[in-house]
Amino acid sequence: LPDTRLVENDFTAKRLQYVQLMVADWTQWTHTSLTLDDCVVGLEEGIDVSVTQDLVLTNNGALHMFAAPVTNVLTDTGAALTVGGSLHVFEGSWIVPVAHPTNGAAVKIGVEADLLIAATGGIDADMRGYTRGFGPGVPYDSGGAGHGGHGGMGFGGKIFGYAYGDAEWPMLAGSAGRSATLAGRGGGAIRLHVGGRAVIDGTLTAKGGHGTTTHGPAGSGGSILVQCTTFEGSDNGRLAVDGGQGNYYGGCGGGGRIAIHYDAAAQAALQNPVPGVRFTGYAYPLTTYGTSFTIDAQMGTLWLPDLLFLTETLDKQRFWHVRLVVPDQATWTPADLTLDNCVLTWPEGFTLAVANDLILTNGAVMTLVAAATNAPAERYGTQVTVGRDLKVYADSWICPQAHPTNAAIAGLMVGRHATLASGGGIDADGRGYHASNVGEIGPGEGANGYQGGGYGGKGGGTAGGPAYGSAVLPLLPGSAAGWNGYGGANGYTVGGNGGGAVHLRVGGELRVDGLITADGWHGSYYGGGGGSGGAIFLAARRLTGTGMLRANGGLSNLDVASGGGGRIAVWHHMPLGEVEARLASGMTSGLRYAATHPDFPADRLEVAWYGTSKNGLPGAGTKGFYTAVSTLMLIR
Repeated sequence: LPDTRLVENDFTAKRLQYVQLMVADWTQWTHTSLTLDDCVVGLEEGIDVSVTQDLVLTNNGALHMFAAPVTNVLTDTGAALTVGGSLHVFEGSWIVPVAHPTNGAAVKIGVEADLLIAATGGIDADMRGYTRGFGPGVPYDSGGAGHGGHGGMGFGGKIFGYAYGDAEWPMLAGSAGRSATLAGRGGGAIRLHVGGRAVIDGTLTAKGGHGTTTHGPAGSGGSILVQCTTFEGSDNGRLAVDGGQGNYYGGCGGGGRIAIHYDAAAQAALQNPVPGVRFTGYAYPLTTYGTSFTIDAQMGTLWLPDLLFLTETLDKQRFWHVRLVVPDQATWTPADLTLDNCVLTWPEGFTLAVANDLILTNGAVMTLVAAATNAPAERYGTQVTVGRDLKVYADSWICPQAHPTNAAIAGLMVGRHATLASGGGIDADGRGYHASNVGEIGPGEGANGYQGGGYGGKGGGTAGGPAYGSAVLPLLPGSAAGWNGYGGANGYTVGGNGGGAVHLRVGGELRVDGLITADGWHGSYYGGGGGSGGAIFLAARRLTGTGMLRANGGLSNLDVASGGGGRIAVWHHMPLGEVEARLASGMTSGLRYAATHPDFPADRLEVAWYGTSKNGLPGAGTKGFYTAVSTLMLIR
C-alpha cells in the first residue's frame, strides 16, 4: 500500500486474511484502539505497533510481528507492540512474535493496564527463534541445541549445545541445530511487560522444533519473561518452553527459560494468590529412534521471585519438567508436601525439610541436585528431611543427583516410616561422576579409550578403573568410563557416567516393594565403555518388602568394556540416632555383616555388571546387611 489510510480502522470478517502489510516509508502502525476480528495480519520486519487504548484479538484473529536485526539483542528491541490500555486475546486468537532468525532480536510487548489471555488463545513463538546453524547454544553437527538446559549428545559423540542466558531475565531466543537441512529451529522469545494484571487462561509457548530426517538435531526451547503487578490464571493456562526431539540419532534440544516477576505484596494480597497456571520446560530423553547417548538433553528453568507458588500440594502438572530457580531461598519447610503428577528439579544445594509427610504419586518425579562441598565431612550437597512418613507410589520417583566432579551427594532422612511402592522408588542411574576429558571423573575412572569405570568392582577392559570406597559405608558415587571422544575435537565422550548415590536413613520401617537403583550409565555408539555402579546406603529399624536394590555396572556398547558393580550396604535394627552418630564420625566398627536378611530377599540385591566385556572382565561389587553387635545380660 502507498500509505496507511486503508489500514487505520478495525478489521472484521476476513477483511485482511493471511496478508503481510507493506507500506512505503513505514516504521510504526498507530491506532487509538484496534480490534482484529476474524482477520490474520502480518507486518513487515521491524515495524512497531502502538495502540493508545485497548487492543483486542477475537474470532481467530491473529497479529504476526517480525523483529529486525539489532546491535545488542539484550538491550535493543527488534520490534515493539505497545498498548496504552489493556490487551485482550480471546479464544482461538493469537499474537505471533517472530525473533530474527540469525540475529536473535526479539519482539517486545508492553501493556500499560491488564493482559487477558483466554483459553485456546495466546502468544505463539514456537520454532520462531534462531534458524538452523545459529544461536549461542548451537551444537556441533548432530548434537542437540542448548538454552535453559544443555542439549543432548548426538550421533557419533557429537557435542551438544551448551546452556546460555539468564534464568532471572530470559530475553533470548532458543538456538537451532547446526545441520543446514536437518535441524529443528529454536523457540522464540516472548517478552511481556504488563503494568497491571497478567491473567493467563490460555497459552504462552516458545517451543523448539524437532529434528527432521536421519540424524536431524532438535532446537532448544525459547524464553518467556513476564513482568506484571499480579500473575493470575486457571489450570487451563500454560507456559511452555519445551525443547524439540532429535530425529533418529540426532540430539534432542534442551528446554528454554521462564521467569515470572510480580509485585510480592500485591500478589500475596490476592484472594487466590497461587494461580493454577502450568509451567513446562520439557526435554526429550530419547530420540525418535529411541536412542539415548551419554548426555541427555536437560529440562529448562523456571525463575520465581519467592516461594509463594510452592504449596503443600503441587498437582495437575503445575511444574512439568522444570528446574526451579528461586533467589535467596536455600530452604523450604512445609508442614506436609504432596507431589501429584508434577516433575521438577529443586535448586542445586536446596534443603527441603517437611515437618510431617512427603508423598509422591501419579507419576510425580523430584530431582535433588547436590552442590559442591568443600570438605569430605560435608558429604551432603543437598538434603531432604521428613519428620514423619515418606510414601512413593507407583510411577513416581526421587532422583538424587551427585555433583559430577566433587563427590557431594544427596541425603534423605525420614523420621518414622518410608514406603516405596511397586513401580516406583529412587532412581540414581547415571547420576554419579560424569564423563570429562580433564580427569575429574571419579577415583575409579576408566583409562582414556574403551575402558569401564570401577567402584565396588574394577571396571572392564585392559585398563578399567580400580575399586575404591567402603563396603560397609559406601559414601561415594560411581565413576565414569574412560574418555573416548569419538567425534574428535568437536565430540563428546561415548563412555557412560557412573551411578549416583542413594543415602536413605529411616527411623522406623523401610518397606521397599519398588526399585532403588544406582546403575552405571551405558556406553554409546562404537565401543563406549560403561560407567560403574554407584552406592546404595540404607539404614532403618526394619527393612521389609519384595522390591529390588540395584547398583550394577553400565553396559558397554559392542560389549567392549562394561562398568564394574557398585556397593550396597543395609544397616538394620539400629536407632536413627545411632546411625547419624556413626555417619558423623565415620565409625563402622562393631557392625556385624550378614549376606542374608530375615525380611528382605538377599537375591534382590544386585551389584553385577551388564552384558559381556571382550577386553577384560569387570568385577562384581559388594553388598550386604549390617547390624550393631550388642550384649544381652540376663539377671535372675
